[in-house]
Amino acid sequence: MQESAAFVATIDVEADNEWEPRAEPTYNNIRALRGFQQLCDRYGVQPTYLVTYGVAAHNDSVALLRELLQDGNCEIGAHTHGWRTPPFYPPLDGDTLCQAYLYEYPDKVQADKVATLTDHLEQVFQVKMTSHRAGRWGIDAHILSLLAANGYEVDTSVAPLRSTQYKHGVPGGQGGPDFTKAPLQPYYPASNDICRYGNSEILEVPVSIRIFSPALGVNWGRWLTGLFGGDGFVKRKIRGIVRGVRVAERVSLNPAVNRTRDMIRLVAELIRANEPVLNMAFHSSELIAGGSPNVVNSCDEERVWRALEDVFASVSTYPNLRKQTLAEYGRQYAVTHKRGDRLGFVTATGDECPEPNEL
Repeated sequence: MQESAAFVATIDVEADNEWEPRAEPTYNNIRALRGFQQLCDRYGVQPTYLVTYGVAAHNDSVALLRELLQDGNCEIGAHTHGWRTPPFYPPLDGDTLCQAYLYEYPDKVQADKVATLTDHLEQVFQVKMTSHRAGRWGIDAHILSLLAANGYEVDTSVAPLRSTQYKHGVPGGQGGPDFTKAPLQPYYPASNDICRYGNSEILEVPVSIRIFSPALGVNWGRWLTGLFGGDGFVKRKIRGIVRGVRVAERVSLNPAVNRTRDMIRLVAELIRANEPVLNMAFHSSELIAGGSPNVVNSCDEERVWRALEDVFASVSTYPNLRKQTLAEYGRQYAVTHKRGDRLGFVTATGDECPEPNEL
């Protein structure tokens, strides 16, 4: 019998509007986390705040996050924005138009940045860092090994059914990661390919993303990825047309970019399919007007907060759905599952489970 599913909320805690390159970041959005935590407490949600170096170097932001952490209803993890994390690498860092992916730095610089961020967060918050998400989803197998060396247990940088190769960091570089073939469910990645099953020490918990089609249902996600996952100007235009006529739509649990009814439908579909975890992911800056390109004005801000409450209320209608931090989920997963297994999980008797549904 498969264990009950879990709901985790993973929030990238970062400066205001990181989409707009600028010299000096501001941190007005962090104040909104107090109200967000109160909303979470009302529904029993235990958020995981994935914090950048810049936030952890901002005194007022640190004070607020410490206050939330002391109440014991949340987790502090790490969010690696390489371009804002020391030690700085002048050929890339310092250019406000270049937000380099972590894997675009030399190996030694990658290792130093991960270690510096980890040490700084642990010193500031006096807790061990075990959960991580890479900035701009910029993860690969090498970075995963660096996380393991620094004591991390869980990563949540994989966004399945998506490719951001057209979004460049270093001008002329390889661009963002391609997760179109990544597993949809938690897994231990291979040592040479984060999109394949293996025996990594780090558990990968992908964000919850599916592609819905009113005509085809929800079981054509991999096929529809041909439209939604590729890069290039033409494919992006095609995707815009497809979404506009509602032929198919990619949906995640991000209240800043998805309609409430679609997110509630996604929750229901994941529960129906016996998915092991529902992973909500968004940015702290999406909680305030002007904090992101997706939340421009007060109407957008109100929409985000209303959507969060509606999704939390929907989640709460499933009595067997556990609400956990990312670290709690990872540790429970490690007890009942084994590394290297193709499916990533075993039953209580040790027998292999059937192939999981991959929508």
